[in-house]
Amino acid sequence: MKIEYVNFGIGYRLGNKILINKVLKKYPELHDYVLQHELGHTEGMSIKDIKHDLSFKNQLKILGLSIRHPSFLWSSSPIIIYNKKIHINLSAIIFWIIGITIGLLLVYGASYYISWIESQPIKAWP
Repeated sequence: MKIEYVNFGIGYRLGNKILINKVLKKYPELHDYVLQHELGHTEGMSIKDIKHDLSFKNQLKILGLSIRHPSFLWSSSPIIIYNKKIHINLSAIIFWIIGITIGLLLVYGASYYISWIESQPIKAWP
């Protein structure tokens, strides 16, 4: 397994190569965690990999680092362009679908609740 340090994202596994953001060298504990996470992926993309990504711990720590290092935000991109090839980040697509679904449910629920409140008759105080 070859490890290559890049300027984008957090960590990716592309075939027999692991791409890790070089900024993680400054955070050895997080670097090792991301490396172990990427080593846990299978060769292709499978349901096991999706479950593996959905159970990815230290998300808050990574989110905090993303504020200081905006290059980490590329990990949420559904498309990765690396070595003039386009790679699909299926985990990011699933995260986006879940996020958009939750957002739409919240907006729909709030609008339904507001319309229900508006339909209630106003009662005078006794």
